[in-house]
Amino acid sequence: MRSAVLTRNVTGDNGSFGKMILDDGTSFETLELRWENNEQDFSCIQPGTYTCSVSFSPHFQRDLYHVLDVPNRSSILIHPANWAGDKRLGLRCDLLGCIALGSDQEVLGGQMGIVNSTKSLAAFMANLSNEDFQLIIVNAFPEA
Repeated sequence: MRSAVLTRNVTGDNGSFGKMILDDGTSFETLELRWENNEQDFSCIQPGTYTCSVSFSPHFQRDLYHVLDVPNRSSILIHPANWAGDKRLGLRCDLLGCIALGSDQEVLGGQMGIVNSTKSLAAFMANLSNEDFQLIIVNAFPEA
């Protein structure tokens, strides 16, 4: 089974930013909600090891990777997005706990986010050829 490691380097009001490196060395910038102890709709998922499998997403009307068996969470996808700001602070947010991929971090409309998400997701999907893979998520930022 293929594998990938997602290392979250920073978390804050604009979300959790990190890098996902596939077993062949290909890497993508990542964006998720800030770390809020796995609180549904406000936090990225907890660190751990997960199996990811492709299935159809009715919301996105396409096949996407689903992160399976996430404790106390459901419908965690890897999909395109640009922002993951804290909605409680009025920031833009495209995520509810899912993982977005991009090529770079950048300020978009006054808020930090990621760019080239759709293109990055297409490259990610092509690289993995719809094969299941194991995702290891690590928080590398200091715990508050």
